[in-house]
Formats: sequence, structure tokens, C-alpha cells
Amino acid sequence: MPGHLKHHAGAFVLALIVGILTVAPYLYFAITTPNYTGISLMGQDAEEHYLARIHESYEGNITLGNTFTSYKNTPYTSAGAGEAFEAAIAKLTSLTIPAVSIAAKFVFPLLVFLVLYGFGIQISHSRVAAMTGATLGMLGSDFMSNFREFIALLHFRSITDGITWARPINPPMSDLLLFSALWLLYRICTHEARASKVTLVALGAIIGISLYISPYIWSYLGVVLLLLFIYEVSKKNYMLAFDLSISGVIGLLAAIPLALSHLNASTQPGYDIAAQFLGSVTSHVPVFGVWLLVLLLLPFLMWPLELRPSRPFFIMCGISLFIALNQQVLSGFYLQPGHYHWYITKPLAGLLLGLILVILLMRYAGAHGAIVFSGAVATLLFIHAGLAQHNFYVKNAPMAVAAQTYASLFTDLNQHVSLSVYADRTLSDYIPIYTNDDAPGSWYAGFYVLPPDYLKHRLFLEYRLRGISVQNCLATLKNERDAVAYQLYGGNWSSDPSNKEAIPDAVLESLAHDYESFVQTKISTLMRALSIDALVVDAENDAWSIKNSDLRLDRIINERFAIYLPFNSGK
Repeated sequence: MPGHLKHHAGAFVLALIVGILTVAPYLYFAITTPNYTGISLMGQDAEEHYLARIHESYEGNITLGNTFTSYKNTPYTSAGAGEAFEAAIAKLTSLTIPAVSIAAKFVFPLLVFLVLYGFGIQISHSRVAAMTGATLGMLGSDFMSNFREFIALLHFRSITDGITWARPINPPMSDLLLFSALWLLYRICTHEARASKVTLVALGAIIGISLYISPYIWSYLGVVLLLLFIYEVSKKNYMLAFDLSISGVIGLLAAIPLALSHLNASTQPGYDIAAQFLGSVTSHVPVFGVWLLVLLLLPFLMWPLELRPSRPFFIMCGISLFIALNQQVLSGFYLQPGHYHWYITKPLAGLLLGLILVILLMRYAGAHGAIVFSGAVATLLFIHAGLAQHNFYVKNAPMAVAAQTYASLFTDLNQHVSLSVYADRTLSDYIPIYTNDDAPGSWYAGFYVLPPDYLKHRLFLEYRLRGISVQNCLATLKNERDAVAYQLYGGNWSSDPSNKEAIPDAVLESLAHDYESFVQTKISTLMRALSIDALVVDAENDAWSIKNSDLRLDRIINERFAIYLPFNSGK
């Protein structure tokens, strides 16, 4: 290791530990599971959706107009640069999509830690402070979300299932861009020498790319850049303000393709439902939180003299977060606030708290006291992360073990022409990851623009396959009220983010009334209306009424999975 890097050996060790902790459950499962068939452990929030999108990009549909159905040419509402990147790595290395995703769980958290550390060094000029800030920024979120974690840790346990950095794409890839951009921006604003054009273009490019991975990161960085521009103009630093405007224009120009696609999507008949699933709804509800308040107050109440040069920058960062979180008060364009809290507010608050606490301890307890504190914080956070990852494994490994039996089905499907295959919810999440087939039965399908009433008719197809009669339809809808809400509306039936009430009976009664006209319709007719080519029945999990339908049995795989086609289908 070169001499100048040896000074940062501790940071590299901590980064390696973060990467190892993040990937450990996945590697352990792949190595130790008997009869492992390549079907990986999953369980992070929306992990199945991300892997399906990566596979879809691998197949060549990089715009991701629709991942789960045959409506591929619809305008995209959620860009997939991160998915396209991992798909490209899979092609270059000949690795499977799950294998690339597992590798990314090690690489990206490691890189995020190093960027946080480098940013912390730039701010505090202290390696100990930077290591503490980076560790707290990455692994302190659970304690910020739930103070009961402190009590749980005293009993050597965690109440969290997994750590968020194991989630694909967001936050590991998006936060790598976030903190790289903030680091660059800080350097530009605090260095006496004027930034080079390469640096300004790089900053603009990072901001622009971030939009195609996470609109939340892009919107936040855009507001930070704008406020810093205004601040520098107010100080008559016109050259610096001009430099910032160069990066801002690049970041803004990069948004044009997505803006045009979103505008096109908004004119489609099924856009409103997709927007509801995505959480992009019309609302003027303000948003606030404890940790946002902490970020706003820290520069005024608890900012050491040693960090004085960075104070204006982080005042702007806190105000920018408040604006990004509350722009809907004026615009009415509401975005899910959780993405700001989880992936921006808490990592940034953790970084700053770590820096401030260590700097203050160095002043009042000396370097030794600061080092002891830093070591204790890192140790406790790593123990908690290990316990949380253990919980994740215990919770999700049994399902992943059971999923190994799907391998024979996936092998068979990959040996035939690609189809749109309807299956139960669990299989429908796996099929687009391990085969080239579409899986319209996945509940993630609602995140894409679909024909009006597509999701409702898909629900009616499921009810027909389950043999639910007109007389029992309303009772079934009421018993499965939450499931219906997720299938048809993404969880919130009203499109009002402040309305947490369950679907009212009047809505269910309307659905039951509409179902009456579908009872006499042939299953094959329903399938064609939904652009579904085939039906997969899992004998171990599905209790579907197929014998009296107008479908023909095409083949049975491994005495378990039966594939049915319409009688007049030549596929």
C-alpha cells in the first residue's frame, strides 16, 4: 500500500467490514445451502423488483417501460440507470443477475463508506472523526429510527431485520452519487483556487446521472446547488456562482429525456394508477421529522470552531432538505418522504454527528478519549449490524431454501419461446429474474403504466382460477381487504398520502358488482384480454380450478408445475 494510503488503513479496514457485513447473509446462503441451484437469498425491500428490472435491462429493454407485462413500449416513469449498469456488468462478466447483485452488495457499501470518510476528512481534517462519521452515517440509521435499538443491543440482540445497504441500487448506488456530489460541491465552494472545468462537468454529470437512479437524490442536490448559487451571489462571489451554474445547467439538461418520458406517460390512460403505486400523487401536505430538525439546528447550536469553514455549507444542506421535502406544499407534486429520510437525512445526520462529537471530545478529553469513543461506537454499530443481518437470514432463508425447487421450472421455461406467464404471486416475483418470460401476476406490475382496469381484471382472473363465486366475491374481498389494496392501488386506495384508512366497503361492493360480468367469461378470453399466453400451476401451493376451464395441459415439470395454454394456442 503506498505511503499516503497507509495513513488511511483504518478507514479501508472499516470499509471492508461494512462490505463484508452487508454481503455476508447472501454469501453464506449460497455457500452452505444443500442442493443450491443458483436461486439467491432475497428479502430486502423491493429486492425482487430490482432484480427483475436488472434482468429486463439485460434482455435489452433498458428503458424499462414495463418489466412484468408485454406492454414494453409504454413510456417509462422510473428510470433504471443503476439496473442498466448491473446488467452490463453481468454481460461483461458472464455472471448471473443474482450473482452481480450479490457482488454489488459488497462493492457499493464499501465505496460509500470510503466516500463518506473522504468527505469527513475534507470537513474535519481528522481521520478519527471521519471514520466515526462514516460509520455512524452508514450504520446508525436504525438507532435514529427506533431508540429501542439501544435497549435491544444491551441484551445483545436487534429488533431490525437486515441493514438497508444490502438493498439493490437504492441506497448504495444512489448514496454513492449523493455524497460524491456533496464532497465535490464542498471542495468547489471552500477551495481558494477556482475549480477546473473537469470538476464542474463531473459534478454536473453526477447530479444528472443521479436522476436516473433516484429522483430524490437529484431533487435534493438540485436544491443544494441552487441555494449555494444564491448564497454566493449574495456574497458577490460571482465567479464561484457562475461555476456552480455550469454544473447546475448540466444536471438540468440531463433531466430532459426523463421529463419528456414522464410527460408522455402522464397522458396515458393508466398513468394515475402507476403514479399511485410510485407514490407520486397530488398533495399539499407538509412533511417534517426529528432528524430534519437536528440537521437544521446543528450548525447553530452545536458547531465546533474547528468546523467553522463548513458551517454555511451545511446550513444550506439542511435548508435544502427542508425545501425538497416540502416542495409539494406549493407544487402539489408529492414524492414519498421516506426516501429523503432514509437515504439522505439520516446518513447525513450520522456523518455530521460523528464528526462533531469526536472534534468536541478531542478538545475536552484529548485524542486518546476521542479514539476510545470512536472505537466503542464502531464496535457497537458493527455488532448491531451483525445481529440485524442474522435476523434477516433467519427470517428469509427458509423461503429461499424452498425456492430452490423452482429451478426445474425455470430451466424448462428458458428452453421454450418467451411468453407472458401468469402464476401465483410468489412465482411471479421469481420468473422475471430467472427466465426471459414476463410475469403479469407480480404485484409489482402496478408500478408501470398499464391499460385502464388491467389490475382489476387481473384480480378477477385470480378469483376465477380460485373458483370464487359471485355469491362469495364480496366476502372474499372483505377478508382480503389489504391484499386487494396492494394489488389494485399499491397499498393506499385513496391516493391521499395522509389517508391510512382501509378500502371502504363501498369500493369493494363496486368490485363485487363488476365481477358478476366476468364469471361466465372463458378463462382463455380473460387471459388474452390481459395479454397472457400461459398459466403455471404449482401443485404444492395453488388451489386453482383448472379442470373445467377451456385451457389445455401443455406439460408437467418435475411432477409439480403444470403449464396450461388456451386450446387454440399454437405456442
